[in-house]
Amino acid sequence: MNGSFAMQTKVLKVEKGPNGFGIALNGGAKTVNQFTGDTGIFVSDVLQGPAFGMLIAGDKVLEINGISMEKAEKPQATDLLKRSKTATFKVARRVPTNMSTMMGPPMGQMPVQMQQYQTMMQNSY
Repeated sequence: MNGSFAMQTKVLKVEKGPNGFGIALNGGAKTVNQFTGDTGIFVSDVLQGPAFGMLIAGDKVLEINGISMEKAEKPQATDLLKRSKTATFKVARRVPTNMSTMMGPPMGQMPVQMQQYQTMMQNSY
């Protein structure tokens, strides 16, 4: 699937649960993200918990509780979260600029294998 993407900024408030915020962070000001080529703190995983459905893996953390993460390393970000009962995350999220990016090829342009499968299913008893 080809398509273009844009960065969208979101501000999300998350309450800490009994097991934390339910996220894993990676990266830092000196660490280049292998997928984006950008440096910074990134959400690497979101578990079932307070942040589930709000933050997503790949979000770049710009701020936590109004504190810039631009020059922060992972230990600084995690220490800040450990000391917080509530965290307001300002994140940059990569989003498709059009729906065709998310939906795949138009009908009639399906991969040959899929067309063959559909034909086979229509001809089966």
